[in-house]
Amino acid sequence: MAMLLSILMMDPYSKKKMSSNIIRKISIGPDYMKSMNYSVGQKVIRKWDNGVESFHEIVHIKEVEKPETSDTPEYLIFIENSDEEYYEWKKVQNMPVVVEYVTDFEGDEGSK
Repeated sequence: MAMLLSILMMDPYSKKKMSSNIIRKISIGPDYMKSMNYSVGQKVIRKWDNGVESFHEIVHIKEVEKPETSDTPEYLIFIENSDEEYYEWKKVQNMPVVVEYVTDFEGDEGSK
């Protein structure tokens, strides 16, 4: 099993391991073409209880351990405001999800 995971984490051309499995983008919904998409770096509007809207940026998407009562993992989406304050903005649970990861490779010198 460890050998299989090692092979799956390799770049097939350079045989270098990927640097991480950090989530870059999440698409939520049963139909990928009509799904809601959230990407790290994306600007979003947060509407407060008093009706005021402010602009924020998605800074992190995190997969959390799936609860014992669910067959699917949960995801948290965090945003940052202009004062560099972080908020948990959305929690995705019990929904079909497509996850895209950062695909930087160790020792990657750019396109060849």
